[in-house]
Amino acid sequence: ESSGSQFYIVENHQGTPQLDEAYTVYGQVIDGLDVIDKIAAQPVDGRNRPLSDVKMTVKVEEVKKKKIAKKYRYTYP
Repeated sequence: ESSGSQFYIVENHQGTPQLDEAYTVYGQVIDGLDVIDKIAAQPVDGRNRPLSDVKMTVKVEEVKKKKIAKKYRYTYP
């Protein structure tokens, strides 16, 4: 019954505490939220699925928390 996607991108700049303890989070966008907003702006059908595929290339870079906190002025919860 769920989407055919292997993962979800949740577009909510304030976070989604209602999903805590229910789903596994394996990434967080800390730069490039404008890209997420563009994906979310795509036309969707009645099941909230994009009318056309959204193709992307994902690059994963391991960065120490201290460097992220300094570069992006991010505070870890």
